[in-house]
Amino acid sequence: QRVREFIRLRNDTTLLRQERYRHGKLHTNTDRRDIEWLRPDGNPMQDEDWSQSAALTLLLASEQIDMRVLAIAVMINASTTPRPFRLPDAGGDWRLATTTASTLPALAAPHQWEMPGRSITCAVLEACRAVQRATR
Repeated sequence: QRVREFIRLRNDTTLLRQERYRHGKLHTNTDRRDIEWLRPDGNPMQDEDWSQSAALTLLLASEQIDMRVLAIAVMINASTTPRPFRLPDAGGDWRLATTTASTLPALAAPHQWEMPGRSITCAVLEACRAVQRATR
């Protein structure tokens, strides 16, 4: 069942089916890079983080504001213990789409979830939610 959920997410999300390599280019209309690696606290990973961390987030962002999904985050907790993961405030609400954990991680604070150990969770930032907030 979990594999089917991840396959469905890939099939439904253009950002996960890109035909070109992503280079970390800064999008001027969204102020996000097209691909970023983040620490669990939501800040960009530094060189020393790669050898010390068992937890990280891959963030893919769209440069097109007319797409249904503006960004997708793949949060990976390879440690055995739960830990909080924070996603950047992108002007909208992140929605958890699927996880390898037995239940969806609990919301601990705005844009932050308590991720179980040994789990992968995908969150999406949908355009309709971000646009609704921008027009208020």
